[in-house]
Amino acid sequence: MAVSKVGRGIRASTVIGENTGRIIPIVDSPSVFAAKGSLSEWQAAFQPLLVGNPFLVLAVCFGLSAPLAGLLDLTLISIFTAGLSSIGKTMLAKVAISVYRAPLDLAQWAGTPNGLEAMAALHCDVPLALDELGSGSVREVHGMIYRLSGGMTKPRSNSAGGLQKQRAIRCPIIANGEVTLEHHAKTAGQSLRAGQNARMPTIWVNEKFGVYSDIGDADDGAAFA
Repeated sequence: MAVSKVGRGIRASTVIGENTGRIIPIVDSPSVFAAKGSLSEWQAAFQPLLVGNPFLVLAVCFGLSAPLAGLLDLTLISIFTAGLSSIGKTMLAKVAISVYRAPLDLAQWAGTPNGLEAMAALHCDVPLALDELGSGSVREVHGMIYRLSGGMTKPRSNSAGGLQKQRAIRCPIIANGEVTLEHHAKTAGQSLRAGQNARMPTIWVNEKFGVYSDIGDADDGAAFA
């Protein structure tokens, strides 16, 4: 069996479930997975930090929900966290994608629409983090909310005049910015549509220590992070 993308029982170099034949991965893009350590080590590192911190619990659950939505045929909903600078919004996104790989660099809204669409297709059944709302234009950002929740990549013709094979887009997006999506739209004289808000609702971050409620013995949120 040849596999051109990761999803539904196949991740990186592992087959989850009954292995009924030889798997030949066809890799034409960088992997969104990276394995290091064990599940018990990950649990031991994260569990103490999640206690008393609902935003961190949300981030982990958001990351784990990505492959389940496809298996259960559920509609994926993305989330947008808004709040002041340096309060941990980017850390929430990193926690969500840390379920699958080391969250070293996050994508930004400043990418081209076609580039972001390709990235979303690459993250099929895996969460995609988009950082810094202010890096993208209002027109492109708000148009991409619809485009990235469309289920399939945009139809395109090939060099022979036929139709290219469309790729599935099935990834929940966790994004962030210093202003809400509604305020971002207003800066260009536009309004946030109901459909956009339904696909990516905004959660305002206002915990005692930024995104954290309980930092234990740490001096502040930055030290806890």
